[in-house]
Amino acid sequence: MAAPGFDLTGKAVLVTGGNSGIGLGMADALAAAGADVAIWGVKPERNASAAERLRRHGRRVHAALCDVSDESAVERAMAETLAALGRLDACFANAGVSGRAHKTLAEMTTAEWYRIDTPLTTQRINTPEFAAEMMPRHPIARWGVPEDFGGIAVFLAGDASKWTTGATFVIDGGYTVAAKVAT
Repeated sequence: MAAPGFDLTGKAVLVTGGNSGIGLGMADALAAAGADVAIWGVKPERNASAAERLRRHGRRVHAALCDVSDESAVERAMAETLAALGRLDACFANAGVSGRAHKTLAEMTTAEWYRIDTPLTTQRINTPEFAAEMMPRHPIARWGVPEDFGGIAVFLAGDASKWTTGATFVIDGGYTVAAKVAT
């Protein structure tokens, strides 16, 4: 049984980009905590695989094809999600959307919501040189894994966070603190 405030039974949660990576880590934890989960993604095979994994928790799961940079696709996926789950209690906007405009969410236009060029960043990050440069700076000495983000998702979707507003949660294994100490 979940600790008080962390049982998500009866809640419905949407995770954009929930078919892989951090989004799937969140969606998996949310379903394990009892939430019905909707995931949005652009790859049908990943949606199907993720939905199958999430259904193992015995919760309702809805997978929608949705490119979050396309406003009409978002409207369609939201209508589908609400029809499938009946409501939404929380939403994790996790899909590969870039914040390059340096604006708040409320200030951004739909046109400013574009994807990060992940093939380019992946080429840099997945190199031995990058790992050799970054690991000594990292207090935990390992890369984060998608499951590392599940706990914060359960907290934020549940009643344990009902008095939490306007907070910034840094989930980086201590990298930010180590970087500040080093300067």
